Amino acid sequence: MKTLTVQDLCRGYLRKIRKKSLIVNKAYRYAKHPGIWMERMRLAGDSNFSSDEGATMELLRRDNFHRADAFIDQALLAELMAEASGLLEGAESAPRSKNKNYWAQLLPRNLDANSVFVRFALQERILRFIGAYFGESPFLQDINILASFSTDSDKWQDSQLWHQDYGDSKVLKLWVYLTDVLTPETGPFTYLPGHLSRRVPNPFQRRVSDETMAELGFDKQAVAVTGLKASTFLIDTRRCYHQGSRVLDGHRRVAYVATYVSFASLSGSGNQVSAAIDLRGLPKGKFVVRIVVTTVTGKRFAGKRTYRTCTGRRKGGKHPFAAAA
Repeated sequence: MKTLTVQDLCRGYLRKIRKKSLIVNKAYRYAKHPGIWMERMRLAGDSNFSSDEGATMELLRRDNFHRADAFIDQALLAELMAEASGLLEGAESAPRSKNKNYWAQLLPRNLDANSVFVRFALQERILRFIGAYFGESPFLQDINILASFSTDSDKWQDSQLWHQDYGDSKVLKLWVYLTDVLTPETGPFTYLPGHLSRRVPNPFQRRVSDETMAELGFDKQAVAVTGLKASTFLIDTRRCYHQGSRVLDGHRRVAYVATYVSFASLSGSGNQVSAAIDLRGLPKGKFVVRIVVTTVTGKRFAGKRTYRTCTGRRKGGKHPFAAAA
């Protein structure tokens, strides 16, 4: 086992304090907005599963992992793969993450609500499964396409080491491989099932080395998720220790990842999703735009936004408010 340094101890105590703070603050958010919480619980409870879907749900709860190919909208998946193919062409030249030089994020922070990347994450059947898993209607925290490459480093680092995600009590991620991930050289996502992850002694929530996992006897029980491109799966990265992006020379791994948490999670939102409202060409005046949102259960929420338009500059003339020369 690795000897703990003073720095490790300090980081560990800070993480323990942060974990307790997350629990308290999450409870406070639920207590502050009981109506929202109860409504989200009701929406999740409205899901009626078939016998096959119910069995899938039980496996997801037990293992905190499940292949998602059987209940993915295949038309949306084909559209996602086609749209992502253009991003893959420029993946090699994409700027690497500051803290992870083996990683590049290919999607912009601002996404249009009509983008296939957003629509894929919000498909009805997926939300039903995730809502049932959370026990409440989930919050879509982040959407990204992550490209992983080999580096000159002689040791694994950061998320290439065993770890859990601590942003919430449950953190469910929907993965889609955009490249073939069939061998260890391609850096498959690798996880330790939830019931085994609970037995890993890690009170300070540090990264865990392969040597430590081997000493615990868990190295042979880790599962490498391999598959052809377009393979999909769900994984709770809070409940399962995991690692990945261990890509060797001559290979790369690219994946679409959508992250879901509870509405009371303190994790920040990764993307800004917006729908454009184009008022160009309208006369000067006040316009009221009605916004209607329909949930997967058919419930509708409505709201209004008021906008004021103005006339543009006159061609070839001065602005009407410009001072006379």
